[in-house]
Amino acid sequence: MREVVRGLLAAAASLVAMAGVAAVGLLLLGMDQVGSSTAAVVALAVGGSVDLQAAAVGGLPVALRGGLSGIPLGVSLAGAVVLGWLLLRRREGLVVRGAVAGVAFAGTLGTVSFWARGKVGLPGGIGAPRGCASAALSGAGSPAGMREALPGGLGTGPSGGLSRPLPGGLGIWPSAGAHQPFPGGLGAGFPTQGGLPTPSHLEAAFSVAAGPTVAGALAFALVVVAACWLIARFPSVAPTLRALGWPLACLAAVCLVAAGILGGATAAGAVLLLLPQLLPAAVLTGLGVPWHLGTTGLLSCAPDTSFPATHWIAAVVLLGCGIAVALHRRHPPLRQAAELAVIVGGVSTAVALLTRFSVDLSVSVFGFSVPVLGARLAANPLLALVAGAAGGAVAGLAGSLLVRAISVSSRAWTR
Repeated sequence: MREVVRGLLAAAASLVAMAGVAAVGLLLLGMDQVGSSTAAVVALAVGGSVDLQAAAVGGLPVALRGGLSGIPLGVSLAGAVVLGWLLLRRREGLVVRGAVAGVAFAGTLGTVSFWARGKVGLPGGIGAPRGCASAALSGAGSPAGMREALPGGLGTGPSGGLSRPLPGGLGIWPSAGAHQPFPGGLGAGFPTQGGLPTPSHLEAAFSVAAGPTVAGALAFALVVVAACWLIARFPSVAPTLRALGWPLACLAAVCLVAAGILGGATAAGAVLLLLPQLLPAAVLTGLGVPWHLGTTGLLSCAPDTSFPATHWIAAVVLLGCGIAVALHRRHPPLRQAAELAVIVGGVSTAVALLTRFSVDLSVSVFGFSVPVLGARLAANPLLALVAGAAGGAVAGLAGSLLVRAISVSSRAWTR
């Protein structure tokens, strides 16, 4: 009976941690209706999806329908760490605690998914991806807009200059008539002059499907329980994970503070929700793993997904991990290289699988449904496994040799 209670407490604490991180992130982003939005973000964190419906208020008879799926790994990681830490406090009864926690976790999130419903006002209209459809949209109501389109569907602003891109090649066209921002700092608005007329206000209703949320929550809990069992079964892995924990936690804190100082509360909120994706994605990019962004629909284009050079980020992070492990565990260099190859390769593969984003939008006009935008962002998990394992092996070997060289040099100077 004690193990059952401990399993229930572990599931409850994990959900509280996920809800706390999600709520703080949304507050920093400036979102309204934090309660229902937090429930939606927690559902997304276990693999659920959000359905969106928006109807014009006092404007054209246009309705927007869409779906969003993507995992905010900051929320997922908070829940996994709390759940795993509580399950591993005692090795006896791990299976019972894990089974109870998994059932309670999935059942609670199934209930939460029914509460994750609400409405949010989107002032100004619907934002179009910059460099994809701004000129095309303008051209629907203005021949000049079509003349401003570049080959390949890349749009220009009214002055003929190229639009300033956002990260990932997406942006907002600075057309006449200032665009109102979405809650959370996302840009919005079709061109209001010389283009399509847009409603003055959109009221979007969002909801979360219960079935995928429950299935994702159960899979989430099973993965955490399986990881806990492997750690308990192979105790030599635990010291390596503990050695990596503190440096990564310090790095996360530095990234949050830097984002808050340089980008304000909005940047800090985004980093809080997405840091476990942003940092490994930068490392994978530095290791040569490309990220593919494909679009379909009326707003489809070939967006620029190039990233600045991140080789130094990958080198600093991986070498820092190798040094941290070498300082805590004086294994032979080849053994440490093998351990870090397995860990970094596994983490890289998991990040490539989990850092997948998809959005589908369609517009209904007078009963006709028109696909507007479908976007998919993904990386090759097999390539991520190979690159991560190679990078981890090199970092483990280099870190071990560097720590040994410094240790020998220190002893020579103290003689």
